[in-house]
Order: sequence, then structure tokens, then C-alpha cells
Amino acid sequence: MKPQLIIVNGLPATGKTALSRQISQLTNIPTIGKDDIKELFFDKLGIKDREWSAILGASSIETLYLLAEQLLSHSRSIVIEAPFQPNFSSHRLKNIAKKNDAEILEIYCLTDPEVRRQRGQGRQQNGERHPGHLHNYQNDDDQELLKKYAPMKIGNYLEVDTTYPEKIHIELITDKIHSAD
Repeated sequence: MKPQLIIVNGLPATGKTALSRQISQLTNIPTIGKDDIKELFFDKLGIKDREWSAILGASSIETLYLLAEQLLSHSRSIVIEAPFQPNFSSHRLKNIAKKNDAEILEIYCLTDPEVRRQRGQGRQQNGERHPGHLHNYQNDDDQELLKKYAPMKIGNYLEVDTTYPEKIHIELITDKIHSAD
């Protein structure tokens, strides 16, 4: 059976991390997210300005690609999670999958814009994320962000409304995923 590169994508604060962790738990496939890596970088390298946050964000994505490629090269599936930018990520992720003869499943998270802003502001206020992320959810323009973080549609594709996490039919998602051996 081919390994799977499961990509959980969507705008910031659409529930990607929670969904990817739930998928991982139910399928026994490891998951890692860009912000997990970025949080570690903040811990070890410190918090500075917006430019520094962008550098750490780019480094986090590169680390995510490396980890995905490493697991896939050993015929292990992986769930990766981030707000991917198609113009930067599509080609790279397709090549990683092709090189490792892996199937791609992109799960794109969609959420009501106001719910997304509330989630983002809540995580900043409760200290769930380092203040170094420097994202201002109040000024978000979802239509502009949807252009930047559009679905890549580079493999099998599934949209999931994450506005109400308790209403997500997780079994419909996990049915599309091969369980880890």
C-alpha cells in the first residue's frame, strides 16, 4: 500500500490543528503542523519583530517538508498541517509525493469568518500561542486570505466545514485514509 501525504490546509484559525490531531489519533498516522515547529523555534530562538516571525515561519514550512519527505521515504504516511500558499507549496508537495510514490489527500478547512476571527483572538488572549506569531485577526479580510491560502487541489481533495467541530463527520474523513500498519 502506498504511503499517504495528508495535507490539512486552510486559513489561520480554521481548526486545522484540532482536525489533524483527531485524524492522527483515529488513524495512527503521525501529524505535525507548521505552528508546532514555529512554537519550538520561538522557544529556542526568541521572539522579535514581524520580519523575524516571517523568517521562522518560512523555516518552519521547510522543516515540515523535510519531515514529510523523511517519513514518506520510509513508506510511512504523515499528516501535515499549515495554511499553505499554493504558489509556493503545490509544486514542492507534489514533488515530495511523486519522489516517494505517495498518494495525496488535501483536506481544506472552511469556517465562518466571524468564528475564525474569534478563535484567532481567543488563542492570542489565552496564551495558547506565542505572541511572536503577530497575526491581527481583527483586520483579516477573508476574501484576500482565501486568494493567498487557496486550496492546492494537487491530489484527492476534500472540503470540511469546521465552524462547528462537534458536527464534523470524522469517519467520512478517516474512511478516505489508509490506517497506519
